[in-house]
Amino acid sequence: RGISVAGLNGEHGKMAKHQHELSHLSAGFALIADITLAILGGGLKRKERISARLGDALSQLYLASATLKQFHNDGEPAADLPLVNWSLARAKFEAQNALLAVLENYPSKAAAMLLKVIVFPLGRRYKAPNDVLDHTVADILLKPSQTRDRLTENVFISDEHGQTGKLERALLLTEETQAIERKIKQALGRKAMLLAQTEQLAADSLEQGVINEKEAKLLVEAAQARNEVIQVDAFASLARTA
Repeated sequence: RGISVAGLNGEHGKMAKHQHELSHLSAGFALIADITLAILGGGLKRKERISARLGDALSQLYLASATLKQFHNDGEPAADLPLVNWSLARAKFEAQNALLAVLENYPSKAAAMLLKVIVFPLGRRYKAPNDVLDHTVADILLKPSQTRDRLTENVFISDEHGQTGKLERALLLTEETQAIERKIKQALGRKAMLLAQTEQLAADSLEQGVINEKEAKLLVEAAQARNEVIQVDAFASLARTA
């Protein structure tokens, strides 16, 4: 059956448009699922791709409903809006595509045409998140903030010796050195930053008085932390036996 998302944020809340569109998709899913079961009956089990696509649509609707509920429970913080908008746009887009894929492969072409007119009278109306929203979300995820803390609240972060701990340390160091890198770029130019190794760049910048010794050390430390988290050892055993 369809998923009800009514009442999570109120009729005039920030998410009213999303609620309305999810209710539309939820009702469409319920109608398509009921008609499919009426036409195929027990044969639906043998139509594995149709049942799988219905499952895909249902999963996306559940994810969207959970996103709305979590946003409501967190007090609808404005800083979380890009993440919520991205998640709901993606869920609606994927649910729509799954339902249309069901109808495009329907055993009854007449029923498929009728259901398309009822559920998607204007065709594909939901789009994937655009590049601007993608970049906004990526920017949020790459900077320490309360929004990022809420998102990773239940994610296990190891100590500095574990992989997640190393990744978090590299992120924090990179954020901390951005101002230093901007200072170097302004003094030496972008070309110098691209061509020089970090250690050499830090040494040159220190020698020219662009940065101090503490900043130079921090710059090298951040580069080493980033390099450590991107290393792989998948072929180490082959190298030892070669």
